[in-house]
Amino acid sequence: MVNFSPDFVSCTANDSPSGIPDFYPQNSTLKQVVRHIMHIGEEIGYDYVGLGSDFDGIPSTPEGLEDVSKFPDLVAELLKQGVSDGDAGKIVGGNLLRVWGAVDQVAEELQKKGEKPLEDKLPNLLPEGIGAWREL
Repeated sequence: MVNFSPDFVSCTANDSPSGIPDFYPQNSTLKQVVRHIMHIGEEIGYDYVGLGSDFDGIPSTPEGLEDVSKFPDLVAELLKQGVSDGDAGKIVGGNLLRVWGAVDQVAEELQKKGEKPLEDKLPNLLPEGIGAWREL
C-alpha cells in the first residue's frame, strides 16, 4: 500500500551513511505519489500495489491529494503517465478485492474443516484506563 505521507514521498537521494534520504518539500505533490506508485509497480508488478493514503494519520498531504475527492486526479495522472486502465483498476481497489476474495475462500475452506479462527488476545500494557480499545 502506497502511503501518501510527505515524509515518505517527498525525499531525494543523498550520500548519507544512514541511507535515509533528505526531505524535499517541493516533492510533496500528486505527481510524486504517482512516481512512487509507478516505481513500485515496475519493480514488483502492479498486482501488488494499492493505495494506503493514511489521510487519518498524517499531519499534511501532498499538493493535489488533499483528500479522497482528489482520487480521480490521481487516476488521471496514472493514465497520463502510461499506466494501463487495467493496472490503474488494480491499484485503486482491484487488488484489494482480489486479496479479500482469496481470504474469504480460505476462511470458507477452514470453516468446512471445522477449524476455529485463531484469535490472540493481546494484553493492554498501558496504565489502567488508557488504551482500553487496544485489547483485542
